[in-house]
Amino acid sequence: MKWNKKKICILVAVAALLLVANICRLIGNCGIYKKQAGLIRSFLYIVLFATWGLSAYSRIIQPVTRRYLSEIAFLMVFWFVIRSLKFHIVSSELYPNITRYLWYLYYLAILFIPLLAVFVAISIGKSEKVHVYQWSAKSGEYAIMVFKVTDYSIGIEKLQEVETSPGLLD
Repeated sequence: MKWNKKKICILVAVAALLLVANICRLIGNCGIYKKQAGLIRSFLYIVLFATWGLSAYSRIIQPVTRRYLSEIAFLMVFWFVIRSLKFHIVSSELYPNITRYLWYLYYLAILFIPLLAVFVAISIGKSEKVHVYQWSAKSGEYAIMVFKVTDYSIGIEKLQEVETSPGLLD
C-alpha cells in the first residue's frame, strides 16, 4: 500500500477522533460531565461510522456488495443513535415503554449487522443476478415475531404479578 499525504491525514484524523472518544469515556467514567461526555462520544462514533459507510460506498464497484455495506453502515449509525437515546436522553423511570421499544430496536440492529456481513461475504465476486436478500426478509419477520412474543410474555408476567399481589382487593 502506497502511503501518500492524504492517506496519512485520514489515518491521523481517525486516530484523533478515537482518542477524543476514549478520553470522553474516561471522563464519563470518573463522573465528570457524564451525560455530555457520553453524547460527545456517541456523536464521534456516529461520524466515524457514517464516514466509513460513505467511503465504502464510493470505493466498492459491485452494486450488491455496495448495497449490503451501505446497509451495514446505516445499521451501525442507527444502532448508536438508539443507544444514545436509551442511555443518555430517555429516562427509563419516566418513559418505561419507550425505553423498552428502544431496547428492541437496539437488538434489531445487533441481529442484522452480522447477517448482512454474511451476505457481503457471499456476494463478493458473484454476478449481480445472485441475490441472497430473500433470507433477510424472512430473518426480519422472525426477529419481529420474537420481539412480539417477548413483549406479550412480559405483559403476562406483569399481569400475573398484579393478580397474585396480597392485599390488593382484600
